Amino acid sequence: MKPLIGMTAYHNMAESTLYLRENYLTSVLAAGGLPVLLPQTADADTLKLYLSQLDAVILTGGGDVAPERYREARKPECGKEDRERDDFELTLTGLALEAGLPILGICRGCQVLAVALGGTLIQDIEQETGIPRIAHSQEPPYNRPVHRVLIRPEGLLYRILGKDAIETNSSHHQSVAVPGETMHIDAVSEDGIVEGFSVRGSDRLLGVQFHPEHMAASDPDALKIFQYLVCQARKYHDESQLH
Repeated sequence: MKPLIGMTAYHNMAESTLYLRENYLTSVLAAGGLPVLLPQTADADTLKLYLSQLDAVILTGGGDVAPERYREARKPECGKEDRERDDFELTLTGLALEAGLPILGICRGCQVLAVALGGTLIQDIEQETGIPRIAHSQEPPYNRPVHRVLIRPEGLLYRILGKDAIETNSSHHQSVAVPGETMHIDAVSEDGIVEGFSVRGSDRLLGVQFHPEHMAASDPDALKIFQYLVCQARKYHDESQLH
């Protein structure tokens, strides 16, 4: 059985278009799942119908989450607000959490999941920490690693990968600041930026700040993250058939 994996998309507000890089889709396919692109709507009834057919959700990359969503004032370095995408993804995430679906958050998606769990974000790493922007926002190509991520042995990411450090790519200027109460920080960069988290008491929720979809075709560790999500999606599907 190939589980259905619902995926959010990048949003071009000026042209009213949704789009997604192919490597998100090919990574899910390579891991044994069937990717489904979700429409951008904040209508809860519509999203519940979608979630009733899905086995997992991937929150993909993109622009900044509006600081108002985590109860902070906007700083000048924060990116342009996309109210429609914020409404959609935070509603979707809340409903997926209620339903117990497996969720993988990637880059912006990691931040969306953190905000949905009560966490806050660093609005601009360079401005707030003094770490140069280039340290976490590489130039293309994005399928090459640029820094080391240190993985804590008690976290879900360690159980998935079985190692205490990996080399990853990096394309972000924001990150998790204060985690929500249920969040567990699984991984940090060598300069202290949060690179991965899970949720205490759950094997189905994971956020990663790096972009495994760019590396999954050549890096077994990156592919393992998608394979783990698909494994959890199968378990969710089987459990849902019993009810």
